[in-house]
Amino acid sequence: MAEETSPTTKQPPEQTKKPELKKLRLFTWDRFPDNKSKEGKAPIDWQARQAGGSILRQVERIALSIKEPLARAVKNPHLNPFYYSDTIAFFLLIVVALTGVYIWLFYEYGFDVSYQSIERMDRFFVSRAARAVHRYASGGLVIFALIHAIKMFFTDRFRNARWLAWVAGVATFAVLWITSITGYVMIWDEVAQILVQTFLNFIKPISGWASGFYLYFLTKQAFDNGFVLMLILLVLHVGLPALAGLLYWYHIKKLSRPKFFPPRYWMVIMTAMLILMGLIFPTGLLPRVNFAYLPTAIPLDSFFLFYVPLSMQGVAGSWIIWSALIALTALVGVIPWLWPKKKVEPAILNTERCTGCGNCAADCPYKAITMLPRDDDTPFKEIAQIDPAMCVSCGICVGSCDTLAISLGGYAPELLAWQVDARLARHNKDEAVKVIYTCERHAAQGGRAYLQEQATDANGNAVEIIPVTCVGMVNPGLIARTLNKGASAVELLGCPPDDCASREGNVWLEARLNRERPPKLKRSLLDAPIHTSWLAPDQFKQALSGEQTDKTPPLKAPHEVQDIKEQLLRWQSLVPALVILALGLALQVALTYLPYTPYPNTEAMIDIAVQPGVQSGPLTLEVDNQILLKVDGSKSVYQQVPVSAGEHAVRLSSGSDTLFEETITLGQKEVLQLAFDKGK
Repeated sequence: MAEETSPTTKQPPEQTKKPELKKLRLFTWDRFPDNKSKEGKAPIDWQARQAGGSILRQVERIALSIKEPLARAVKNPHLNPFYYSDTIAFFLLIVVALTGVYIWLFYEYGFDVSYQSIERMDRFFVSRAARAVHRYASGGLVIFALIHAIKMFFTDRFRNARWLAWVAGVATFAVLWITSITGYVMIWDEVAQILVQTFLNFIKPISGWASGFYLYFLTKQAFDNGFVLMLILLVLHVGLPALAGLLYWYHIKKLSRPKFFPPRYWMVIMTAMLILMGLIFPTGLLPRVNFAYLPTAIPLDSFFLFYVPLSMQGVAGSWIIWSALIALTALVGVIPWLWPKKKVEPAILNTERCTGCGNCAADCPYKAITMLPRDDDTPFKEIAQIDPAMCVSCGICVGSCDTLAISLGGYAPELLAWQVDARLARHNKDEAVKVIYTCERHAAQGGRAYLQEQATDANGNAVEIIPVTCVGMVNPGLIARTLNKGASAVELLGCPPDDCASREGNVWLEARLNRERPPKLKRSLLDAPIHTSWLAPDQFKQALSGEQTDKTPPLKAPHEVQDIKEQLLRWQSLVPALVILALGLALQVALTYLPYTPYPNTEAMIDIAVQPGVQSGPLTLEVDNQILLKVDGSKSVYQQVPVSAGEHAVRLSSGSDTLFEETITLGQKEVLQLAFDKGK
């Protein structure tokens, strides 16, 4: 007899029941329904994503061809400085800052005392070396910063969600360059004298500025004002780097786990090289500023003072070069908006499949994914949230998700597995077929030729090449499925250390395969034919031939330091890298001291600086009864008039008033200063 239910018995509300787990439709990469149609549709059109990228690919191809001899000589990618350009640049910036603080401890303010303080530094071994290291580290900073910028450009890391990092990086570089110019002036030697002249040429069209600056700071009677000028320069020299620091924060603001310093062995190598170069090639000291004479020849730093030769060609040359520099900087800064917009398929979350594991948020290189509390009726506590504005469509989160909850552009992630199934179905079951997963860079460079036809490896076995956005998009479960579907081997072909276009895709993939980071490769597959190759994008052929497979050094996570106690310290590995670096530094020294003659055809000079209150009419300069200059007397005047060396009758008049009249003898490169201020 059935038990009778009391009508007073309260049943729990139906809405409080937990849904059965099967209703969430949780799949894994190696266990979900096959695609019966076997269409093999790709989950993402990597070629369409190359919109506006043909020029970028060409630039990268040129860069790769330049790096190829270096890569072959060094062999070990961990010892290739091009792969660490960003962190080496930051390390050199720290070296510049530390040596700058040391120099500042002994620096004094004033025209004479500033020069004398530098002169005293050069008498002592440590401070002399510190000055040299400060200068060469600054030049190295420029070189590696430019290499980093070029790499960011051709790897397409400057537009869409990455625009802020690009703009802030360009601004940081510009500010640091201007900072270096102020540092050269603070030495107050002949180089500073030339830099002051370029400044006067630039501000000359601005009413009264050039004559006022000349009269206040540069006449013989005003040299006591040197303390004021040097203090202003110090404020700029310290304040501008502070601004650069703020801009650098914006440069890395959108990065997860920003990497500041290179591996320890690179810091040791760079420090040793800089100290050695500073000891062998001290910066020395030129004669003190003397505006009564023209400098004959100076060494010109081509990294920071390349603008000087054109800027010394008067007002026109100065404004041409500075206008060009400002326009070029602005143009480079707005490239993210001038370049064709890249087709980006932002990651999309399938909330029904998300278990809140947090792997995607932990792996995202660009802070595009956060974990939020989950308040629905599922048994999971958290759910991922994807910010499309921050997403760069790298696909790493797809590879980090075991339950296929994340897709790119709405294309279901299982389409990738079905594509592999369809590729393998084209071959006989007894045929050995290797599947290579490779990133967009390899597909667009060295792999492009092999995508158009059936590829084979060195043994003649068939190879199926599957391009993905980044190798970090490949989940260990997908690798297991690929083997289960008949692949004889699986190879993951990605970029060398610190050269991944998605920053961390290669690192995270290797950590997953080594079971060091979830999602982990199954233990049963640790001895399976799964290989990794971390090669430059133009070395795709080597992956097919098997030359590099499993021979490339292991990668480490961005927060880890590379081990230098084993193969990295073997002289066979170090010598090529050290020789190349030494040659590069020697070239830098040569470019830091290019000979330059600022006044090649000028024997002597007459400097004229007159304020408006002094003139009673047109200002006229007569030399040996010849009028060499006649200008409006109602405005301030700053002019340089070249003359031959020797004896001259010089007369400077304003209207009917004579300001100066005398017969003088000017020697080679001697300057006659005719400066008249208001009321004087």
